[in-house]
Amino acid sequence: MLSQDNSWTRAVTAVIVSAFAMEMLLAGPGFWYFGGLPVRRTLTAILTLWMIFLFLSGRAPLRQGHVLLMVSLALFMTIWIVLIPTLRAAQPISDAVQEGLPLALLFGGVFLHAYYRNNPDAWAALRRLCGWTLAAVAVMALAVWVLGTFVVSEPIIVALGFLNFFTLGNESLEPAVYVQTMPDGFFRVMWITSTLMPAGLLYCLASRRPFGAALFAAALFVSYTRALWLATALAIVWAALRYLIAGGRPRITSAWLVVVILATGAVVGADLFSDEGESVSLRAFNRLVATFSDESATDRVDQVGPLIDAWLSSPVFGLGMGGAAAIERSDVVPYLYELTYLALLMKLGVFGSMALIAMLAVVLVGRAQRGASLAHIEACIVAFLLACATNPYLLNLVGLSLLVFLIIDLNLVARSTPASLKKRSRGSGGKLGLMPP
Repeated sequence: MLSQDNSWTRAVTAVIVSAFAMEMLLAGPGFWYFGGLPVRRTLTAILTLWMIFLFLSGRAPLRQGHVLLMVSLALFMTIWIVLIPTLRAAQPISDAVQEGLPLALLFGGVFLHAYYRNNPDAWAALRRLCGWTLAAVAVMALAVWVLGTFVVSEPIIVALGFLNFFTLGNESLEPAVYVQTMPDGFFRVMWITSTLMPAGLLYCLASRRPFGAALFAAALFVSYTRALWLATALAIVWAALRYLIAGGRPRITSAWLVVVILATGAVVGADLFSDEGESVSLRAFNRLVATFSDESATDRVDQVGPLIDAWLSSPVFGLGMGGAAAIERSDVVPYLYELTYLALLMKLGVFGSMALIAMLAVVLVGRAQRGASLAHIEACIVAFLLACATNPYLLNLVGLSLLVFLIIDLNLVARSTPASLKKRSRGSGGKLGLMPP
């Protein structure tokens, strides 16, 4: 029957979705070009057309909940990306489209869930691929940090060489990649894919894979991003409490002790071989202590007043996507602010914010009743949303892709059986316990 999936459609779907996911993880900001074509946009177009084909051929059947969610999302985007900015005429409609267009990725998430809910084994394979790819990204980040901190005398050489990786095929572009020596002397290695490291860490902790957890924790450390550090710590505490309340018992194996010893040795070694001045760990500690007092924190505090004033000018429906306050953080994207949720309140108003929260609640509510087995996925969502509170990680393809992946995984694991997704996941990491399930 046409509605039944077969081997060739499964193979093509696996190739297209895997290519999209790997490019998203490896290319970071998405500035790769091949033959004059932007790779990310090309893969997005191919994936969109293929999802439409799967739907029309009956291989990704939409249920009533899918349709309701897509209609709500379409209405939401029409109002706050098109109607309100057009009626207000206070900002270029191009800004509204540019900021709001990544939300269209959520439509793809609906089709992907419709397809993979009938193909849980294919989802498990995709999850393993994403895990290994993210681990490769973590290794790459650590390698760059070691080179810039201990090996190369001029870290700027490492930074420039690494930037070239993100502009393959078009070296004239300037991606938002923070590979540089900070004022305190720490060589920072951070780009948008670093926001996925908490997810890798939490998945490894949940599946008791200490070496994988250590790898992602190290990559998270060299990102030198306090929002990610704090959000991950709070998410770990939250997941641990969920696990313990549900009657779980923590188990400390010899592998965990080995990882703790190796990690301690790595920290001590990094401090001993660091340049003159503060040690690596002391710099990180001082950066964490200065969370609420340094220039970066001051810049965020300065945004509060103008954002609230702009919201009060249209508190019910907001200014629409692309709306900006009296303060600008960037000449290129004047509508972009670090205080994501306050900025969204300004753009969406009370009504739009409630609509957005309601759509998110639809796909999350009820999953918490399935037990503590989902706590690590819920913790990943919590960590990401917390980190977005003070950083503009949410409204971009990488951030939304992570959120879509976690929501799909949460829903599929919640309904999966031990014989399908869970059974295959436990054996995917190998004896070293490197990868998440």
